[in-house]
Amino acid sequence: MLRTRRSARSTIQFASSRERFELTRPPKNQGSGRAKRLRLAQDRSAPLGQSARVEGRMRVLVSGSSGPIGTALLPSLEKRGWTVTRLVRGSAGSEQIGWNPAQALSPDAVSGFDAVVHLAGETIVGRWTEAKRRRILESRSQGTRHLAEAVAKASPRPRVFISASAVGYYGNRGDEILREESPSGSGFLAEVCRLWKVLSGQSPTREFAPCK
Repeated sequence: MLRTRRSARSTIQFASSRERFELTRPPKNQGSGRAKRLRLAQDRSAPLGQSARVEGRMRVLVSGSSGPIGTALLPSLEKRGWTVTRLVRGSAGSEQIGWNPAQALSPDAVSGFDAVVHLAGETIVGRWTEAKRRRILESRSQGTRHLAEAVAKASPRPRVFISASAVGYYGNRGDEILREESPSGSGFLAEVCRLWKVLSGQSPTREFAPCK
């Protein structure tokens, strides 16, 4: 679930993550010419990436941008003046970087971004044949591993790596009330999500947030 909230501070909350990107607007009585200040809510004293300091905007790389979460997220980022680059399979067009999730990704492809949001993965919609299950697992395990490794080796390294997950992490628990801290369940999707989370953690970014 993607939630947005408007107030004196416009905040984008990525799923249930505790990390938030925060865009603070200058007070009206200080004039529109004052530069907007961008910062991360968890560490307001830390410097931003070079692009944010110079251009007054964040640079965000997003995989899986054509999926249901990506299509909702990108307009929200772009509306706030952030520069969004799409990580796409196959050949890349304007404002895109091409990659093959099954192959290693060059660290140069992700260097210089302030944040990387990883949403890519085979849809779970459809009949779960053995081939379908393999695509569901490998599209997440391989893509996440290669992207996390690239982020780890990038220079300058993105400050934030956000990786999607799914409620399947908890398994089928019937009417049990589940919370963020609830343990993982059993079943195929729970196993996929546990592996997904472990591989996301290979990225030693300053702020890491797997989202469910």
